[in-house]
Formats: sequence, C-alpha cells, structure tokens
Amino acid sequence: IGFDNKDNFINVMKLCEGEMYTHLYMPEGTYYTSTQYNDSYLRVPSNTYWHNAATICQIPNKYSKSSLVLLDCVSNVTIDGGRFVGDVKNHLGLDGEWGHGIKCSGAENINLYNLECVEFWGDGVDLIEGKDIHGDISINCKNVKLDNVKCLYNRRQGLSIEAASNVSILNSEFAYTGMIATTNPSAGVDIEPWQSNGPKIKCISFQNCLFHDNYGYDLHVVPNHLLSD
Repeated sequence: IGFDNKDNFINVMKLCEGEMYTHLYMPEGTYYTSTQYNDSYLRVPSNTYWHNAATICQIPNKYSKSSLVLLDCVSNVTIDGGRFVGDVKNHLGLDGEWGHGIKCSGAENINLYNLECVEFWGDGVDLIEGKDIHGDISINCKNVKLDNVKCLYNRRQGLSIEAASNVSILNSEFAYTGMIATTNPSAGVDIEPWQSNGPKIKCISFQNCLFHDNYGYDLHVVPNHLLSD
C-alpha cells in the first residue's frame, strides 16, 4: 500500500469548486487514498470534467459504508477514464454492503466514460437519492450516462440503480460480481427502488452491454412501486 493521498485529493477537488466549468487532468500512475465512514475524500464538485488516466486504489478500511468517489447533489460532472480499485480482498470489517466505488447521490447531468470500478465491498457504481435542505432523502439522480464502463469483481453489485431517471448505459460490462466475496443479491446490475417516498425509477436504457459470470442474477429488477419500511 502506498502513500495516503487523501489530503491531495481534497485540495485538488476544492480547486474545482465554483461556477466556472473546470477541466481536471490526472496523469498516469497509481494513487492510494483512505476513505471516510459514509463519506469520501474524493468529493467531485459541480461543473467539473475530470480527465483521468490514473489508477486510484482504496486503502483497506473496516467501514460498513463509504465511497471512494462521491458525487453528492452535484450537477454537470464528467469522469472520463481511469481505474478505481476497492478493498474487497483486504477489507477489515465484516458488516455492511455499502462500500462503493463511484456513488452518485441526488446528482444530475452526470457522465461516466471509459473507466473501470473493480473489487469494491459494495457496488462499483451506485445511483441513489441525495438529501434536500431539510435532511430528507428526496433528491433523485437525473440524466446519467455510462459509456464504456466496466464494473467487475465487486461484492454486492456492478451497478445499482436505486433512484434515477433518464439513465443511459452504453457499451459497458458488468461481470464477476460476488466472485471474490459475496452478499445478496450479487447482481451484475440491480435496478431496485428502496425508499418508500415516491416512484424512483424512470427511463433506463441499455445498449450494447455485456452481463455475465455474476454470482447472482446478471440483471436483477424490482418493480417500481412504493416499498414498505
């Protein structure tokens, strides 16, 4: 395990804050970072295009929930390139299933291109609600595109879609979920609205994608209805 770059990532992402659209270029190389419980040191702000040629590795942790990269109630973000590697082989805890690679919570106009999310304790990519100004989990993701994304060898899901509309997944691969370690449902893709405060899933499309060799279903879909608590 290499040097913990958490402070460097915090500072770089702060430089991207503001109303102006920012292009962030990260060169080739392998960079390690720790994570926070139920949070991330790699919080990408709105109006950021991240050109990423790097491999970013999560330092093993014991958290039941965390994110390597977090897009929390932001808009107009593109992550183009890179390899994001989780800690499923060396995770220090036994609880939880929410250690995600890229978590989009209540994010809008998001593009994930030409990247890999592999070996996470939870999902490679998760699309879920964000909190509003009252602290209620009510803001769904909108207008999300994945193109040439590979989610491989994750523990819970390759991709979870829990609260999102207008999602396009193109030329992507979801495979080997649950093959290193497993927790239900260990699907390649799981479309599962889980909050009970309104319809969560609308207009999801897949084109030219591969689903294979997952411990659970390759594609797992739960009906779009109000779930009981």
